[in-house]
Amino acid sequence: MPTQNQIRESITNEIIDALKSGLPPWRQPWSNDPAAGPPCNVVSLKKYRGINPLLLAVASRRHNLKSRFWGTFNQWRDLGGRVKKRPDDVPPGHWGTGIVYWSKVTKTEENDDGEEEERDIFFMRSYTVFNIDQVEGDHLNHLRVGHSVGNANPVDTYEEADRVIEATEADIRCGGNRAFYSPSGDFIQVPLREHFTGASGTRRSSTSCATGRRPPAA
Repeated sequence: MPTQNQIRESITNEIIDALKSGLPPWRQPWSNDPAAGPPCNVVSLKKYRGINPLLLAVASRRHNLKSRFWGTFNQWRDLGGRVKKRPDDVPPGHWGTGIVYWSKVTKTEENDDGEEEERDIFFMRSYTVFNIDQVEGDHLNHLRVGHSVGNANPVDTYEEADRVIEATEADIRCGGNRAFYSPSGDFIQVPLREHFTGASGTRRSSTSCATGRRPPAA
């Protein structure tokens, strides 16, 4: 069981690493997938609060996780899922994401005047959670991003834009609710094309993402 100082130090290090790698805000020109958005617990459906959303956002970026649903190892097991084996390129202890839960206990102590008074003491507990993208189980697919979005027969295609994109030979991966370039993985992540809207407010799609195909890596 980590001490209070160890928990605080771990949180501080996560934030520092995130700031070094850069987590800049951006304007979001797409609509959210039902399974994307602010992280929440898969059982209680309560949104995580405090520092936890940032910690989960950092983990999502690190492991390319897209869904908003998180749960402990036991919660996923109780739902019939199975947490995937840690990939070889992920260091031990970094596959799950540590979050914190603040709790309060009230103690009765004697003050300097010999009188009893109540004092609230706050302490932290740490838990390890996993995203649905780290969990196996086809019956849980409704919790995954893209499950409820049809990506066949797009209404609009933009062939000229598709040709320009394919000419770059960039590794473009579609899905989730974030847009970024991963220097370590050398790929571009964007939401599904069905989620983008044009100036007229109509949704647009492009062949490279709408079909689930991505150009070869450079």
